[in-house]
Amino acid sequence: MSHHRSSNGDIFILDGKYSNPRIAYCDGNGKIYDWLNLDFAATKIRWFEDKFLVSARIRYGSQTKKVLHYFNKDGILLNDFCYRRPDWREFTKNVGGTYGSLAISNSKIFYSFSYPYEIRMFTLTGDSVFSFTREPDFYEGTVSYSPNPAVNPMKYTHWGGHCLGIVTINNNFLIAFIANHHKRKVYIDAWKINGKYLGFIDVTNLFQEISLIRSIAVSDTHLFVGCHSPYGHIKKLKIEFYDY
Repeated sequence: MSHHRSSNGDIFILDGKYSNPRIAYCDGNGKIYDWLNLDFAATKIRWFEDKFLVSARIRYGSQTKKVLHYFNKDGILLNDFCYRRPDWREFTKNVGGTYGSLAISNSKIFYSFSYPYEIRMFTLTGDSVFSFTREPDFYEGTVSYSPNPAVNPMKYTHWGGHCLGIVTINNNFLIAFIANHHKRKVYIDAWKINGKYLGFIDVTNLFQEISLIRSIAVSDTHLFVGCHSPYGHIKKLKIEFYDY
């Protein structure tokens, strides 16, 4: 489930389940006053410039070939863009390849696939600019097969890492939370908006388990990371960039 608040105080909540996905329109007190039904399972929502930007859950690729969709408040589809990867079936057999992450700066839209490492940049009108890509050694995973292939012939890919979420900072930087499954670690990757990779820091000591991270938001140079265990809480981090 994802949500976003508009400038007038309204709250928009995405119920992106596979069956009957929809967006709830709520007033500032949380009272639902309308719904927008979607024809695809969705994962993220952003409200800006009087329209919704909704990202599709790409595991259900038969529902839509494009990941990002613009709707106005009346529910009219204005534009859709960001095609799925051609190898999307291989990378959506596990939760890590299902969700993806969405971030918006003042002039650009960013969408990150959970796996493999690819962050796409678009203009606000949906035109492709370029992609941030990297191949960390630990991303290489392993493959296993069903112990009873006659009953279940599936092949399973166990990935070595995936992207937990992305945010932009001051319209100059983009950071990605990256999970290393082999070593059970969490890293913050830092990029300049022009595509220059700045490096990473290990923040594993701040989180008990990588699967606990559920959401990431930013305000100025502070990061807010939502975790669901051992109880629902938010960690506030300060990040600074030097000589860039």
